[in-house]
Amino acid sequence: MGDSRYAYDENAQVWPYFVLSILIVITIPLFYSYIANFFAGSQRAKEDDKDYIKKKFDNYKTPIDKNLKKFESGAKKSKVFSRKFFVLCVLIVLISAVVQYAVSTSGGGFSSGGFDPFEILDISSSATEKEIKSHYRKLSLKFHPDKISRDTSEADKKELESRFVLINKAYKALTDEVTRANYEKYGHPDGPQQVTHGIALPKWFVEGQYSWILTLFYAASFVLLLPISVSLWWNNVKSYTKAGIHVDTAANFVSKLMNNNPAEVVKINTILKWISESKEFQLLYPNDSAENFYFLIQDYINRNFLEINSKDLDKTLRIVSMVPILIDGLIEIAATFRSNDIVSKAIETNKCIIQAVNPTVSKKYHHFLQLPYVELDKIDKKIECYTLEKFFNLADFEQKNFLNIQDDNKFQEIIEIGKKFPIIKLISAEFKVPGEKIVTPSSHAHLVLKILIKSPAQKGQIILNKESLIEEETLESLKNPFKIVSEQPPIPPTNAPFFPIKNRQHNGWYCSLILQRDNKLSDLPARITNLSFQNLNKDNKQFLNDGNLIVGTFKLQLQATTPPTIGEYHFRCNLKSLDYFGNDLDFPIKMKVEDPATLETQKTIFSDDEDEDEEENEDDSDFEQEQDTEESDFTDINTDTEDEG
Repeated sequence: MGDSRYAYDENAQVWPYFVLSILIVITIPLFYSYIANFFAGSQRAKEDDKDYIKKKFDNYKTPIDKNLKKFESGAKKSKVFSRKFFVLCVLIVLISAVVQYAVSTSGGGFSSGGFDPFEILDISSSATEKEIKSHYRKLSLKFHPDKISRDTSEADKKELESRFVLINKAYKALTDEVTRANYEKYGHPDGPQQVTHGIALPKWFVEGQYSWILTLFYAASFVLLLPISVSLWWNNVKSYTKAGIHVDTAANFVSKLMNNNPAEVVKINTILKWISESKEFQLLYPNDSAENFYFLIQDYINRNFLEINSKDLDKTLRIVSMVPILIDGLIEIAATFRSNDIVSKAIETNKCIIQAVNPTVSKKYHHFLQLPYVELDKIDKKIECYTLEKFFNLADFEQKNFLNIQDDNKFQEIIEIGKKFPIIKLISAEFKVPGEKIVTPSSHAHLVLKILIKSPAQKGQIILNKESLIEEETLESLKNPFKIVSEQPPIPPTNAPFFPIKNRQHNGWYCSLILQRDNKLSDLPARITNLSFQNLNKDNKQFLNDGNLIVGTFKLQLQATTPPTIGEYHFRCNLKSLDYFGNDLDFPIKMKVEDPATLETQKTIFSDDEDEDEEENEDDSDFEQEQDTEESDFTDINTDTEDEG
């Protein structure tokens, strides 16, 4: 048995590749994370919705356009030239340097250090005994010690002598039986070799005068850098919730909800005061108070931009850009308290931030402040018109007089953009247990909504293809009932000229299921993020006569099982837009829990033919009834309250 020894990388054959491996392990995940974050905000809608997002406020210049562009350019710059980008560049430079050094010192590769007689004799592994002897004689003559010139240096002599010894060992390994047996068993003609523990560093770096550098590196890495990195990571994990808000902010929201008096009405201003106390704002501007943040947000939603100096306006935009994330966190916390009122008011507050509109001030006309060039003071309040749908019922001259816009180009732009505002229309709503025709007791069900997106300018009775409303149950759909939802195109970016973040991802609708008996949330609200807006590209004639209108699907997974007792249970479903005023729905829905044994009994009464005929008649009558009740139950509901605040 050989003794243990350390083998140092004196010829720089290993350590460059060792360092390279470490750098690559760090760089690849960091590079992937950077690229993913960089392109996360640039996700586009699918091809069929591209026409919708062409119509934006491209020609409309807001009073704060200069500040918005400054904020947007700063956001892009910080997104590209971040600390992560700097670290990534440093790592790439180090990798390049290590690779260049490794290639220059080792000739583009490194030797494994193993004993290979075929390589030493420069022959193939299939060489005959005659070829082996021939090559051996030639190399022996070339490297024989007696053939070495007297002028050769001592170092070269030793190298040639070592080469001659290897040639002899290689020859014996291929011709002598004992030597060959050692080579085949131990990989070396001399038998077992001493065990060596390789260190991918040169000896001078470990044991020489520069050993203090290695000691300092280990001390810095394991005594300082590693603990500090872990501490920073852990503090960051502890400091922010999964929703992305600071734990102090979340704790404040919890405190507000626990101490909230149910008898007091929570208003938009109440939500804004809670948001103004967020830790995120205090960390950004430690010298400012929550009261100051509140007034800055108020000036923003009231569009009092002329009263804010440029420096404070930049601060306001930065604060406002963070509010939707904070509201998302508040909604998540309020949902755990089952507080429908606070969730609804938080969503209303989010609209105020996105559209820079204060319903308390604008009263019944906040829908129109979402359009360009419209000013509250100029609206003719003698004309009773409070929604965009009613607005498009007016004649052209009445629309101009109502908005007090006489410029034809501006008016045309208002009309074009107004037609692109999405109005959500409910087609059908039902509770569904996958694989069942009825809702059975104690089963896992979900709420299925069929939704159509239309323009406020599209009027008349909708003609729908019956087959488009039927969702065929297959083995794949039973495994993943929500696949049909995820395959729909993502909701396009919001038209919000005053909000500093463009192409924001926090848009869509919140779907809440509410118990009728106590107005509490039955389940956690879910966000609708995938719906086709292609219907907005159709004119009114196409909208009425085209039987291929796109009907979207949304499914809300119920967290709890259905009631164990057979009977009828009454809920309200609330669809509230995060972005637009005048785009909400609130409708009653009934869950009928039935005994599956009753269904089996009914099946045995009828013959197969009679059963099929009756099912067809029932399907037809159900569809007709659905179309009739659609108008009476859903289309006339307008849940946007006239008095907000």
